[in-house]
Amino acid sequence: MSDVETKSVMTSRMWVFIIIFSALMSTVGVLAAPFAPTWTWSTLFGTATGPIVVLFLILLLVSGSPSLRRYMSPQKLAVLYTAASMSLAFSWSMVPYGELHNSAMTHLVTFPPYTDYVSWVFGPKDVELVRQITTGGAPVPWAEWTPWLGFWITYAIVWTFFWVGWMALLHERWIEVERLPFAFAATGTEQINYISPPPDADKTVLRTKLKLFLLGWVLGLLVIFPIGLHYLFPWIPDPYGFASPPFINWYFGVMILDTISPINNLIPVLWAISLNPMHFALFYLFPVKTLFSIWFFNVFGMLLPSQVAYWLGYFPAGVRGVGAMSGPPFKWATIQVGMFIGLIVIWFALNIRWFVSTIRLKRTPEDSKRALPNPVAWIVIAVSTIILIAMLGAAGSSITSAILIMIVMLYTYLSSIRILGYCGPVGTAWMAIDNWPEFPMVFRWYYGPNVTLQTVNYEYVSTMMMTNRFTSQLMSEANTQFGMAFAMPLCYKVGFETKTHPMDLTKVILIAAIISAVIGFPVGLWFDYTFGTARTPMGMYDAWWIWAFPTVGTLYGSPSPDPIIEYLIVGALITAVCGFLNMRFIWWPLEPAGVTLSVNLLGGSVWLLPAAAMWVVKILVLRIGGTKLSDNYVVPLCLGFLVGYWFLMFISGLMGMARFFLPA
Repeated sequence: MSDVETKSVMTSRMWVFIIIFSALMSTVGVLAAPFAPTWTWSTLFGTATGPIVVLFLILLLVSGSPSLRRYMSPQKLAVLYTAASMSLAFSWSMVPYGELHNSAMTHLVTFPPYTDYVSWVFGPKDVELVRQITTGGAPVPWAEWTPWLGFWITYAIVWTFFWVGWMALLHERWIEVERLPFAFAATGTEQINYISPPPDADKTVLRTKLKLFLLGWVLGLLVIFPIGLHYLFPWIPDPYGFASPPFINWYFGVMILDTISPINNLIPVLWAISLNPMHFALFYLFPVKTLFSIWFFNVFGMLLPSQVAYWLGYFPAGVRGVGAMSGPPFKWATIQVGMFIGLIVIWFALNIRWFVSTIRLKRTPEDSKRALPNPVAWIVIAVSTIILIAMLGAAGSSITSAILIMIVMLYTYLSSIRILGYCGPVGTAWMAIDNWPEFPMVFRWYYGPNVTLQTVNYEYVSTMMMTNRFTSQLMSEANTQFGMAFAMPLCYKVGFETKTHPMDLTKVILIAAIISAVIGFPVGLWFDYTFGTARTPMGMYDAWWIWAFPTVGTLYGSPSPDPIIEYLIVGALITAVCGFLNMRFIWWPLEPAGVTLSVNLLGGSVWLLPAAAMWVVKILVLRIGGTKLSDNYVVPLCLGFLVGYWFLMFISGLMGMARFFLPA
């Protein structure tokens, strides 16, 4: 535990402010999302970007009126950061709208036999009543939707308690002892330092860093500005070409290579690569060893063996991109799942003494300094686990299926948070296991080999739906890394760097998340019935899940067809060996989180170029000017770039909304 004495800043007045602020953020988030343009992922605020926009607005405010600084402290700003983040956990585009629209879609389409066995947790079965969310102009049938609201609000809140328990338990080890970087959190701490400088800060250094931060902010703004203009006014050219093929038009700066000849014929697993400057600025913040691990293993552990196998004729003819990643001979997508399992299993194995020491009922003096006392954290985990299993059972899963769902979510997100700590590409896609093809893998053994269209039943459909995005998107959204489970460690990291009592943050996380769920789900439902999805830019958000999640093809074919056990074992061994050697020997060059990020079903080699380029740049910076040049000059520039990029994305969202209401 830290020896630094920290005191609570949560006075009665502060609580009143945080509750009102959280309610306001939740309301703005859920009402703005349907009107935010699709090229901002229908998102005005996200759990990672909302707080930094709020802090930048405060930075502008105190710059114009310095006397306001006396009302602020780093600890209060860390609490504000946390409230801004968690109040959006269930009040943005994916939650509640992704959950609501996909629930509705299970009734609006016919896809037998799967739609014959739709659980009550996906809303009322009256098709005409449900269809009114698309047309709008109708009163909300609250009575019919009350079971849906009750289930999903409760489900979201209980999952929040579950992850608070785990993060409070791991806070001491991951944030205080190992001091995982959680690089994106620096977009918050850096601004807090400018708004309310620490008493011992070197003012000359701070002024220099602020100037470079603002320069980076302008550069980030300039990068995204022409893209925003192009989408608002299509006659304005896109100078980067990001809005048209071979780039993904919703994922700025990522080029799809399997459509480009001759690359697609020469390198079958090189599916996508990033040219977005924001990704490069973010990757500079990652540790040197992690950057090396990402590009080195991607090249020599994945690309080179795959290329040799391709030359030797082991790849099926015509298989490219994602198909090459998921299919034989390597089945990299399955290996990736094994890597996630191995990553967290080896960490717990190497820290087993500490882990066992947390399992006790008696409190100690150290507990008062923790995010939650260890006994309380375990009680929260145990009680929330029991409630979640019961809720999954009520949704239609068997008790065994419910337990398996809990296990899948636990190892996936503990591993993902670990990766987030070292090299989390926040605001971008493809960090964690891709949920819809990879989460259901464990049920292949539970249901056995004989599931057919004739044997599909209520329990099977409920389980396959709930083991996928209906549950996982409450934790995080795969294309942005926004969400409750990834927001928590960023909040705790900001709190640690600002010497904020972690229990203050725990309380704010819970209160803000509860407010977000209580506002987000009913307001989202009211909005759709009042205005209609057909009348907004968002439309039916991400509404395709019913066609993928419950199918027999997903069960037996995703991410790879059988056999898969040996590939899972290989993946687990890769990260387990890397994790063991990395912890035991300082000279070992590969960090397991970076190795895991380098193998990805959908991303493929998307992070190869940013990791390799920023590894070279960071090595040069450190050799030329050491940590002083990096920390005082390059890091503020990169952080400013990130804040400027996301601030203009926020402004672009506002502009898109204005254009919707005031068309030219």
